[in-house]
Amino acid sequence: MAGTLRICTPGGQELELPFSESDTVAKVKDDIIGRMHEPVAHLRLLHGVEELKNDWLLSEHGITNGTVLTQVISAFPSGTFKLFGGGRARGGGPAGRNTSAEVEAEFRSDGTFHIHVHEREITSLVQGPDWDPYKWKAAFDHDYEGKASIEQLPEILLLVSRCTRKGIFKESEPVELMGEICPDAEDVKLKLPFEAGACNEGRAGFRWVTVSQKPEPKKEDPVDDSSGPDDFPPPAGPRKGPFTSLLSRAAGVFSRRG
Repeated sequence: MAGTLRICTPGGQELELPFSESDTVAKVKDDIIGRMHEPVAHLRLLHGVEELKNDWLLSEHGITNGTVLTQVISAFPSGTFKLFGGGRARGGGPAGRNTSAEVEAEFRSDGTFHIHVHEREITSLVQGPDWDPYKWKAAFDHDYEGKASIEQLPEILLLVSRCTRKGIFKESEPVELMGEICPDAEDVKLKLPFEAGACNEGRAGFRWVTVSQKPEPKKEDPVDDSSGPDDFPPPAGPRKGPFTSLLSRAAGVFSRRG
């Protein structure tokens, strides 16, 4: 069934948009962006107070002919984005083998940002009671505050106004960072400096990572691929061991006495 949506824009105007109830929210957003003259990085649609998700079908969420939706837009990413899969498994974090990294990026509606990076590196140094991983180049913390600048989407320039670091860093503090907004606006790619990795492959330097607003994927149980033909468990059945043999002999003795 086809119809018309009424979109309330941030400027107080109303836009009429044809639609089909089989359309997704992402399709409606694309149609709205196609009518706009300014770049948009983050567009949200509200049905009352409920935010509509990109993969929702309009027909499944009470949206019919004449429904009024509220449009909220921003030229910048909005919200908190995190790096998933930055651990040591399968090649390690962004700095390479035997390293891990946690990245959390907060982008505010006014274009300001805060990015926190925490790195760790496995080391063979003896870790005594006074062990300080930051002193011995086994841990690094970075914090970046600043304002985003957009000249041409999807690229964003992150101008760093304050940098706070803990640990021993080889490179000087960056004055700007690079980013890229992904099409669904739920992911942002960041080009960040990483310091760990000196024990294995040399310092990583700048690496691209993807931070996301999507839920963290479920962690699968690790698979042990080291088993060989002789490592499979024995077939099911009664256990053969010293205690079992002792019971068998005792049963034989009582049987002969009987």
